[in-house]
Amino acid sequence: MIDKCLVCGSTNLKEVFHATRVPLSPNAPIDEADFASEMFVELNIVQCQQCSLIYNQAFEPSMIEKIYTKNYSSGIPNSPKVLRRYQEIIDSAILPENIKSQCVVEIGASDFTFSEMMIDRGASEVIAFEPSDLFQATNPLIHHINTFFDPEKIPVAPEKIDLIVMRHVLEHVPDPLETIEQLASFAKLGAKLYIEVPNSEDIIKNNRFYDFFYEHVTYFNPKLLTKLLEDFGFITCSVTSLVDGQHFGILCEKTDFSQTKLSQTSLEDTIQAIEGFASYTEEFLKELQKVINSYDEVAIYGAGNHGLGVVSLLELDERSIECFLDANQMKAGKYSPKTHIPIMQPKKDNLQEFDAVVIIAPLHQDEIACELSSKFGFTKDLWVTYPDLSKIS
Repeated sequence: MIDKCLVCGSTNLKEVFHATRVPLSPNAPIDEADFASEMFVELNIVQCQQCSLIYNQAFEPSMIEKIYTKNYSSGIPNSPKVLRRYQEIIDSAILPENIKSQCVVEIGASDFTFSEMMIDRGASEVIAFEPSDLFQATNPLIHHINTFFDPEKIPVAPEKIDLIVMRHVLEHVPDPLETIEQLASFAKLGAKLYIEVPNSEDIIKNNRFYDFFYEHVTYFNPKLLTKLLEDFGFITCSVTSLVDGQHFGILCEKTDFSQTKLSQTSLEDTIQAIEGFASYTEEFLKELQKVINSYDEVAIYGAGNHGLGVVSLLELDERSIECFLDANQMKAGKYSPKTHIPIMQPKKDNLQEFDAVVIIAPLHQDEIACELSSKFGFTKDLWVTYPDLSKIS
């Protein structure tokens, strides 16, 4: 149990969301043979009343090696919309001039798609830290370091590194201060750093309880993370809102200025009211349960952290949900954690079996809905869940 704030050390905390016996890693579907060995954990999401950090108080650092196995995958298919979003991040948040002819360190490279895009934009080399063995870098300009981030494993001198990119990694680490200090320790003066994380302000504003899952330890808002980076000498160049505010990215530059303590007064206005969050969550789950129970044959689209996580909170009988649908081929033929619902790829033939499809994938919801109608010809009831539960056809 983490009994004090991971950023400022305060013990003045308020509970935001609590759930018992959730899957250790919702984003890791399982084989039928592994049902008996599943691991379940507790979520106790709290908000620091001094600096506004939101974090999982029940997180146990010893679980990291059980979450991030060699087969761990973010599970995001490279759809046209996802690829366009990556291009927008490069063009509008990181900026091409910070990539061209530069040596880049990417922390958490996943399937190396973003690394490839930076090479395409003229990066001289990308040193890519990625512990998973599911993907291999094929471009000779991408130097894959097959482990968690460690500054000592960077194969070039610090003065050669011009840009550090860390997208959706900081929220996974149990000690964010240590991670940022590591970045500051090897970043040369003038080096650029781009960090991208979920936006806790949007999570609270839109009651997105499904964004709380075990492998995410911390949740930052833009002002808190900007101030924290500044404390370690990274001066903000720009803050970019992404995917309708669900994420944000900070581009900053290393300077020789640093200070060692967050200013409480400067962060008071970032502490959002959380009253009503728990009751909204309870009502959302009740309504979703009603929708599911109102059909004979219903599928959930989205076998990622959001979809699998939400369904694990429901009270389901054996016939409630026929299957999960997901475009990720690596998940097809497996089963959802805890609920053991089969996962299959969407196809025109199998979609006709369902009376309704409920999309639980807030980052890709519009794209999925369009594809179900236009590509697969699905004409029956279609439900979405972001920002609220509603039927769109």
